[in-house]
Amino acid sequence: MHRWLVIPALVAATTTALPAGAELGVDAQVRAVMAQMSLTDKVEQMFVSYVYGTSATVADASDVANNQALYGTSVTDGADLLAQYHLGGIIYFSWANGLTDPQAIGALSNGLQQAAMAGANPIPVQISTDQEGGIVNRIGAPVAVSPGNLAIGATFNPADAYRAASVSGTELRAMGINMDDAPVVDVNTNPRNSADGPRSFGDRPAMVSALGAAAVLGYQRAGVAAQAKHFPGLGRVAGNTDFTTATDTTTTATDPYLQSFKDGIAANADFVMVALALYTKIDSNHLAAFSSLVMTQMLRNSLGFGGVIISDDLGATAAVASIPPGTRAIDFLSAGGDMIISKTAAPADAMVQAIRARVAADATFRQRVDDAALQVLKAKQAYGLLPC
Repeated sequence: MHRWLVIPALVAATTTALPAGAELGVDAQVRAVMAQMSLTDKVEQMFVSYVYGTSATVADASDVANNQALYGTSVTDGADLLAQYHLGGIIYFSWANGLTDPQAIGALSNGLQQAAMAGANPIPVQISTDQEGGIVNRIGAPVAVSPGNLAIGATFNPADAYRAASVSGTELRAMGINMDDAPVVDVNTNPRNSADGPRSFGDRPAMVSALGAAAVLGYQRAGVAAQAKHFPGLGRVAGNTDFTTATDTTTTATDPYLQSFKDGIAANADFVMVALALYTKIDSNHLAAFSSLVMTQMLRNSLGFGGVIISDDLGATAAVASIPPGTRAIDFLSAGGDMIISKTAAPADAMVQAIRARVAADATFRQRVDDAALQVLKAKQAYGLLPC
């Protein structure tokens, strides 16, 4: 056991099948928690953001200033943030949280969980980071660092992908991080691609599928939720959606390049991240994250995904900059999305207000909010994050 295992109350997850009828019990337990939640509670559970500081309760002057610039003068640290906004998730970044000392990371996670549990309706927070390995790696030594997907892909061995993910997942769990924003399962065939590059396992659909599914199993059997990304794939685009609008003119709704997502779903991936790119042969009018054809018809209905559909950053990403924040949130939820990453607080606040206003004006939209919150809470329960 790692000496920095600091959250014994969070039980390890399993990917083994539930006994017959157990899903009904899970659903009933989660609905019992939801029955105690206000509309605002449900909406805020659907949001993921970040906070500055290496501690949940003690922040230096620069962290305080950064947090107040993001969230207002009443938020100086992570505990203040979770007391004021009952966020469903916190995402760690090296530039915001240090992430150099495993014991300090574990203490930060513990502090955030204690803050999340201190309110009238205590629900533990989902804590995540982008620990893909290779060029996207938030936590370095002394944590073991994966060489990244492309290097693993060069071995053509799914067992290597499984072992690397298992090691990363075990270490993340020991630090109180219960989801890895990985693996990237895009098939990278465009040499001008600046979104994936070495983040992809390679350019061969069958091998990417095998390695991606193995990585999903490795993370989740270590007790950390996996997030297959970026549906329906960024491997054919030239641009990076962080900086520009990216367009895919090739991928279709029945494309063989979707096999990596099919296999990731078959491996029981709990989360799928949807891309902020335009796929003209699927839906020429909407980015994937705002398209019911992509999220509901393809991901839910055709591929049978039953987990959480999570967005890429809807707060500050260039691909959505021209769309008002409230419209982003409404369109994402209306199209079938469940959980919103917003790395900028002002858009997130505008999104929450827009969702509340839409529910007040449209009773049927409340059901969409309830469905999304239910998905988030079921995923939390699977990893011991609900007081059921």
